[in-house]
Amino acid sequence: MDKEQLISLIRQKVTDGVISKNEIFSIFDDKKDPVGSLDIDKEKEQIGAGNKFVNALYVIGVIIIIVGILILLFQNWREIGFLGRVSSTLGIATVAYIIAFATVRTGEEKLSQVMFLLSAVVAPIGVYVLLSEAGYRIGLNTYMISSVILTLFYGLTQVYAKNRILVLVTIFYGTSLYFSSIAKITELVGYSLPENLLKNAVIILGFAYYLIAYGYSKITNNDTENNKEKDVVSNFIYSIGSLFILVPFMTFGGVWDFLALIIIFAVAYLSFFVKSKFMFFISAGFLVAQLVSLTWEYFRDYTSWPIMLILIGAFTIGIAYVSIRLSKKIKKI
Repeated sequence: MDKEQLISLIRQKVTDGVISKNEIFSIFDDKKDPVGSLDIDKEKEQIGAGNKFVNALYVIGVIIIIVGILILLFQNWREIGFLGRVSSTLGIATVAYIIAFATVRTGEEKLSQVMFLLSAVVAPIGVYVLLSEAGYRIGLNTYMISSVILTLFYGLTQVYAKNRILVLVTIFYGTSLYFSSIAKITELVGYSLPENLLKNAVIILGFAYYLIAYGYSKITNNDTENNKEKDVVSNFIYSIGSLFILVPFMTFGGVWDFLALIIIFAVAYLSFFVKSKFMFFISAGFLVAQLVSLTWEYFRDYTSWPIMLILIGAFTIGIAYVSIRLSKKIKKI
């Protein structure tokens, strides 16, 4: 058999599905020097551990700075004067932002992230201090205006910087704006909004988080490491959105106690589509809590209550088993 016949045979076997391209490539991968491969893997592992240690130091440094600022303000509020108060808050936030912005394109992404985080945490404290020193009365309008400014400021920065921490920061200040706007509406109306209306507002916010997470997960990035971090961010947003949806549903009472089960299963089902383990564990926890709550509410006076819980658990396991079996059959079709 000459070379052309051999190539034709291999191509035919790949087409027929007898062997895959990856299996063919793996033949050549096995020919690599095992000692050299082990050395490379060990070196990569050491570099990865070193990077994680440096990143941990970055975070610890940010926490220490924030604690130091709070202690400084608490112990020396009168002594440091106007300039000291503003410099130790808004000044540090400004310097941190400048460092973060300057390093965002230099390969120091972790440093840029922690500096943006430091700036975002200290900035509202600095705004509060500055307005207080200026004699401005801090109230609901202040929170709304500052939330608008900070949301737009860090949101526009994210457009340029493409920094994952800025996504969370922008969402945080946007959420602050959302709740402060609801509080302002309540103030303008002159009486408290119905509790169920507030719960619905939280649920709407939860679905908004879902949309944000979905949109963010669609951002294309060829860097595998960045993709992993991107997945962590989107999964975190999905998880917070799930909490905003599930918690209100479980507090409506009445017939909603049973409808909440459908919502919980829907969230669990969605977690498989978006590949979020956080969402699944949250929905699983809420499912257990809701089942225990329902059986306690309606069957606690019966001696068979614990037996009912056991049967419900067994039924849930049965559903999981049947689902897995059906999914395998669907793949074979």
